[in-house]
Amino acid sequence: MNLHPADKTAFVVGNGALRHWKGASVNATATFQCGRLKRRSLRPARSGGATHLSSQESGATNTVREQGQLTSAPGKTQSLSAFDRRSWELAHGDMNEEDSYVLDLPDLPHDLVGTLYRNGPSKFTIGSRRMLHPWEGDGAVAAFTLRGDGTVWFRNRFVRTEGYLKERRAGYQLYRGTFATPLPGGILTNAFRLEQKNLANTNVIYHANQLLALYEGGLPYELRPDTLETKGVFRLGGTLTGPMPMFTAHPHVDPLRRGRLVGFSSRMHLNGLRIRFLEFASENWKLCSERTVDIDGFGFFHDFMITQRYYILLQAPLRFHPLPFVLGLKCPGECITWEGDRMPTRLLLIPRDDPGAPVREVLSETCTAFHFVNAYDDDDDDDDAVVLDACRMDRLFLGETRRHRNGLSRTQRVVEAVDFGTQVPKCSLWRCRIPTRSGSGTQRATWREVNTTHVDFPVVNPSRLTQPYRYVYMGASALGTEPGPLKNIIKVDADTGQTLATWQPPSVYEFAGEPVFAPRLIEPDKESAEDDGYILSVVSDGLHRSTYLVILDASDLKLVCKVPLRTFLPMGLHGTWTAQVFQPQPKRRTVQDLFESKNWNEVDSSLPLFRF
Repeated sequence: MNLHPADKTAFVVGNGALRHWKGASVNATATFQCGRLKRRSLRPARSGGATHLSSQESGATNTVREQGQLTSAPGKTQSLSAFDRRSWELAHGDMNEEDSYVLDLPDLPHDLVGTLYRNGPSKFTIGSRRMLHPWEGDGAVAAFTLRGDGTVWFRNRFVRTEGYLKERRAGYQLYRGTFATPLPGGILTNAFRLEQKNLANTNVIYHANQLLALYEGGLPYELRPDTLETKGVFRLGGTLTGPMPMFTAHPHVDPLRRGRLVGFSSRMHLNGLRIRFLEFASENWKLCSERTVDIDGFGFFHDFMITQRYYILLQAPLRFHPLPFVLGLKCPGECITWEGDRMPTRLLLIPRDDPGAPVREVLSETCTAFHFVNAYDDDDDDDDAVVLDACRMDRLFLGETRRHRNGLSRTQRVVEAVDFGTQVPKCSLWRCRIPTRSGSGTQRATWREVNTTHVDFPVVNPSRLTQPYRYVYMGASALGTEPGPLKNIIKVDADTGQTLATWQPPSVYEFAGEPVFAPRLIEPDKESAEDDGYILSVVSDGLHRSTYLVILDASDLKLVCKVPLRTFLPMGLHGTWTAQVFQPQPKRRTVQDLFESKNWNEVDSSLPLFRF
């Protein structure tokens, strides 16, 4: 493991473990230039054969617990990776540049051809106000086009949503945050302000030759797939109508039905939710199938899953209390409470092909899940069932932490206040078996923990969706089986539960984002193994504001190459891979960009005119 010599805290390396070294000396001199701290010299201090590394990053605090051993492959063990807490916090910061450039990298694999898109919250500062929750930032999409000729065309751009443009012109916060950030001014400015901003920050998909930025609280936004310029809201071919249309941020592509895109739209009513499932053709936005169902009670459905027979929802034991939100006392996410001791978890199976068939409700032990891995029908003669794999938690966690006040009377950001040891629930890979055979008595789903590593952001080879499969790739905790920041990428055998391979960023400051599976370019009609491809992930270092794209071999997670960027990208959420290749376009500024920037109406005070 490499330690960058710019860390304020000190570490001692030895005996296969990484420990926090509180007594290390710091040998560094620094100077202020243009209001920023600039390192002039920094050298490691040596004492007793141990290497002590430090930096002058002010205010950085770190607690890295002593690590044990993690089994990653048969006959191999490796130390759990340590992490720099301050770098992780800063990795959830603002993206300051919109760029477009081509990189020449001879080590790029020639059988990796296509485009990786990634979306995520990337603007948290609005005027002098900062958003407090890592999911409350305005969305920005980054794209990497690999042509198989040793070049990568990189570009990134904010999604110009209506709310983004309004706040940028105003220069201050106009909308209440969804999870933690009220409007300044207390109850008087928050009460009855119910409109939420469409952040367009959660996912990005390429379907029917159109690129969409998704946010489950509003309409998709269409972007140009080459330059990423925002074209406007997209109603899925006129399907999404009404005053408050919404579409899931996690649609799925069915490989067994000619690449249909399957998603849902939902709307709350007095007694529960109305959910409309939609299936679109791969070549256009023709609606192939739809079904609307009413569900009693409240549901927080960030993700769902499909088999060839069913749409699957997991309804966790939650209640939404709207009054504090309406009165301006809380953000809507803070009005959701966990009721695991009073209500059961329900698994809902909605038949896909028979609109008149009843919804099958199966009770489960109390749990919830943000993300599902895969699901398929298991038509065993003795036990007809659906198999559902998920990153399961025992309770819902939306970032609620103890509130602290700083010198500016603002609440601490969630990433700064959260305590992984006491507040974040364990999230690991579980397999659920849901009985579907009709019979007497109450049927219950059964769960089995497949792998104990703390994980999230699962992905499989997309050609295996709705079918039995073997391999799943996930973001993994820096602390192994304990909750911690997702830093590493692991490959797990979904049948045996064995961790087959692990990739760790070489620095304690680097954190890998969601893994995305990209199939290897092969000859038409030639079969390939399930893990024949590449895993792509955007790795961010918040402390040094650096980012690179890592390309791993999907068979063993060995490093193929890195694509270092000149642009810092914050930690993102979800992305997608398409085999489409786009020609590089020169970076250009539109008239809209000019007026948004306000630079045309500003004068640099360093001009001689203003020197007295």
